[in-house]
Formats: sequence, structure tokens, C-alpha cells
Amino acid sequence: MIYRIRGLIFKSLFTRRFPAPIFCGALVCLFINIIGLDYSIATLVAPSAPSAGAGQIVGGFVAGFLQSGTRRDALKAGGYAGGLPILVLGPLALILRIGTQSAALPLGSIALQYAFGFLLVYPFMIGMGSLFGGIGAFVGQWLSKKRS
Repeated sequence: MIYRIRGLIFKSLFTRRFPAPIFCGALVCLFINIIGLDYSIATLVAPSAPSAGAGQIVGGFVAGFLQSGTRRDALKAGGYAGGLPILVLGPLALILRIGTQSAALPLGSIALQYAFGFLLVYPFMIGMGSLFGGIGAFVGQWLSKKRS
């Protein structure tokens, strides 16, 4: 499932349909997650308490605001912008976190815990990016109508 999502994201990036808004939103999301240390590994460990990172919210908002077109396109751009940093940082965070927990728990239970956590948290983060991408598109359209 994750490989299919990765393939769809990379395919849409290279067909030049959403490149600039997604790239800008993903960069904003990535920098906020790294600098603010808001990439929450705790949500991967305890999927019962998911929370959206500020990076996904702001990145989705920026991508939706920059996307000119329909709100559906803005939702897609926001979802991609919120999901790309998770595709990049998610596996890295999982590998680093497994190394710190390997002494306390057996590796099989850690892998199972992270697999379920990643499958539950990833769609939630994409949904938050899409939601705020749509809100960003609405605000962008509203501001452009106010100017004209």
C-alpha cells in the first residue's frame, strides 16, 4: 500500500501537474518538522493518540494557497505536501527509534508496533494536509476576490 502511494505521488510530481505548490508546501512542512522538532515519533509508538504535526498543517495550507485551480486540486496538493515529508522522514525516524528500543523489547514486537502505527498515522497526516490545503485554497480565492 505504501509503495503504491509513493508511486502515485512521484508520478504526479513528474507529470508537472502540481510541482511548484507541492514542492513549496513540502519544503515548508519538512523545515517545520525538522527545526521545530515537531515530527512526532510518539504517534508512531502510541497510535491510539494521533496528532497532526504543525508541519503538515502549515505545509498543506501553503500548498493549497499556492495552487491555482479548483478546490479539489488544492486538496490534492495539500495532501501531497503533507505526505511527502512523512515518506522521507518516516522510515528514517522508524529506523532511529528502533535502535533505541531494541534493548528493551524484542525486535518482532517493535516491528509490528511500528507497522501498525505507520499505517494508522500516515493516512491521518495526509488527511490533515488535505484539509488545510482546502482551507488554504479557500483563503487564497477569497483574498484574490477581495483584491479585484
